[in-house]
Amino acid sequence: MDMMFAGLGHEEACMAVKTAPVVSDRILEQCADLFNHMATTRLAATPRFEDGYLSSYGIWAPGSVVRTQVDNASMLSPETYRERVLPFDRKVFEAFDFALIHLHSCCLHIVEDLVQEQDLNCIQVSIDYPSGPLAADVMPNLQRILAHKPLIVTGPVYQSELDQLQDLRPAGGLCLQVQVVPDHQETV
Repeated sequence: MDMMFAGLGHEEACMAVKTAPVVSDRILEQCADLFNHMATTRLAATPRFEDGYLSSYGIWAPGSVVRTQVDNASMLSPETYRERVLPFDRKVFEAFDFALIHLHSCCLHIVEDLVQEQDLNCIQVSIDYPSGPLAADVMPNLQRILAHKPLIVTGPVYQSELDQLQDLRPAGGLCLQVQVVPDHQETV
C-alpha cells in the first residue's frame, strides 16, 4: 500500500482505493508482486544464519524473513483497510516464512484485523514521540497485540511508560528497542 501511495500521492491513492477499486486492486497487486520479488531477491543475496535470517530489528527468525509496513493505513478506516488493502498485504505475509509488519502508534486502528492474520508472525510498533500518540496512550492496543502475536516496540518513551511496557503480558514474545527520554521533556 505504501508503494502505491508513494507513486500516486496520498490524496490520489485514497481516492483510488475508495472510488476506483478495479484500478486500485491492479496497482496494489502489482505493488505486492514487486515487493515480494524485491524482498526475495534481497534474501537470495543475504547470507543465511542457522537456517534463518536476521530481521531488520536484529532478531533471528527461521526461514525467510520479511518486514513490510502500512504507514498510510492511518488515512484509511479499518473497514477500508480490511476490504481494499489487507488482501494484498496478505500476499506478502504468505510469501515468506516469517512476516512482520511495521506500524506507527497513530495507526493501531487496524490491529484487530492484523492480529487475526495467520501468516503474519509479528507486529512492530514505532512510538510517535513527541507528536503522539505516546506509549501510555496505546498501551491497551499493545496488550491486545501481545494476546495474539509477538510485539516489537521501538521509539522514545518516558520511564513510566517503559515500566508499563515491561509489565505487559506477552503471549508470544515482547522486544523493547526503546530510548528513555527525560520525564520533564514536554511533548509538542
